[in-house]
Amino acid sequence: MNTSLEKVGLFSRFIETLFWIKTFLSPSLGGMFIGLIFLYTIDTPIGVSLFWVCTALGIIAGIVLATRISMKQENAEYHKEVMASPDMDVFDE
Repeated sequence: MNTSLEKVGLFSRFIETLFWIKTFLSPSLGGMFIGLIFLYTIDTPIGVSLFWVCTALGIIAGIVLATRISMKQENAEYHKEVMASPDMDVFDE
């Protein structure tokens, strides 16, 4: 039987997973973008190698960053702090 507490736990886990993926994608896409710059500027097999190295480093950095954040605090809590705008809170009063 599913209780409301189990549903909240499942929803919370789903949200944490989404924020983990969001944290992972930032360095991964950054590494891929830098790799694409190498790929298009260096039109040799070295450019292809640099693309794959930058992409791999971005993926590794993404995994390390997302895992480190999830171990220290919840990913949702981290993103709440990052997206907070205390300078704009003055206008709410």
